Amino acid sequence: MESTAPFDRNALRDVEAYASGDYLRDLMRGERDAEAIARMTPRVAAYTGLDPTEVKKLAARIDTGTFQRELKRDRGIVASAYDPTITAFDPSPHAASSHFSDPVLDAIGPPLTAAMTALYQGPLKWRVDQPYRLLNQEVNGQWNWGRGRSGPEVVDDLRNALAADRDLQALVAHGASDLVTPYFGSQLILEQLPVFGSADRLKLTVYGGGHMFYTRDASRRAFRADIQALYRAALGKE
Repeated sequence: MESTAPFDRNALRDVEAYASGDYLRDLMRGERDAEAIARMTPRVAAYTGLDPTEVKKLAARIDTGTFQRELKRDRGIVASAYDPTITAFDPSPHAASSHFSDPVLDAIGPPLTAAMTALYQGPLKWRVDQPYRLLNQEVNGQWNWGRGRSGPEVVDDLRNALAADRDLQALVAHGASDLVTPYFGSQLILEQLPVFGSADRLKLTVYGGGHMFYTRDASRRAFRADIQALYRAALGKE
């Protein structure tokens, strides 16, 4: 169910400051530093909503899977990695570990597959021999990331594009509660780039919701307005 409360970007500032400041410094002290763990535990528990005992046991280092299961463990509910505000029942609530379907990704598969199949076979009159696949793991497994020791990334491409084209503007959009592609990771990366003449040429926007934040009416409208502003600015019509 969509939240009716308006999204407040400023509500995240305290945790952002902690994550890039005191938490990072204590994290670098390592798991042998009991005093660092003691300092982190209450703040991490408060920011995540997890049980302080569980946070301390994990040395204040919370992975995504743990957060998904432990957030509402007392109610036998698991959260989605794509949007932890969306939940489902844990199939093994009393087991030490549990393998569960994602409440977002696995839930949207059947209805979207049915909708796309109806679109292709109905209005588009396009018939193919293979069934529509929302996620094709065979194709994903054959993706060529290139060669060499460097991992795949687009930051260098973005840096070069902004440097080469003075009129180029870019907008990076994220959902605030997305654990798969967390917005703060992009924020830390973008803050390492030069200004390239004007800071307004490269912006990060964060909206209420998760990985598919545009499924929320308010976020979709805000995203549309930001995109319109981006195009107007790029065309010199502001």
